[in-house]
Amino acid sequence: MCGEISKSVPSARWSRFWSRVSSAAFPLRGPDPTRGVWTKTIPVELRDELLRDSVSEYLRIDALASCLCRGQGLKFLHFLQPLIQTAGRRLTVKEEGLLKSSRKIADPEVFALFCRAVAMRSTEIIDLTRLFDDIDDDVFVDDGHLNRFGNYHVATRIARELTTRGIVNSQNVR
Repeated sequence: MCGEISKSVPSARWSRFWSRVSSAAFPLRGPDPTRGVWTKTIPVELRDELLRDSVSEYLRIDALASCLCRGQGLKFLHFLQPLIQTAGRRLTVKEEGLLKSSRKIADPEVFALFCRAVAMRSTEIIDLTRLFDDIDDDVFVDDGHLNRFGNYHVATRIARELTTRGIVNSQNVR
């Protein structure tokens, strides 16, 4: 459907349209709706409603990105990245220090719940949040970035996904 629509509209109009959509959907500046949320206690019902709404909006944006890619003949893959706050393993001493000094995201338990809810509602999203559960070495250099060892494991998993899905030939992956 996306491809048929995109072919019937001149590219200049598409360019203007997507420029407006992207600036509305992904503003560079604007209020942060989650600012201060993790410093307040909210009732469980409200938390659950916020989680459902957040997951729905996240998946809506994911579907939009997928549609844009399909319209250009591209395969869209979405990976949930591993974060130090959601690690399912015992952190190293160095990583514990990084966690203590990192900027705090929303409650790690709620964030992990968000990641599980997203992964459950979409088979197209590949969840890497627990990729390092069986690794005892340092992989994080801050709350969301990895060292070479961590990057290697992420790249290996992405290559495996690309090969398994037939996007790249396994002979091209080392």
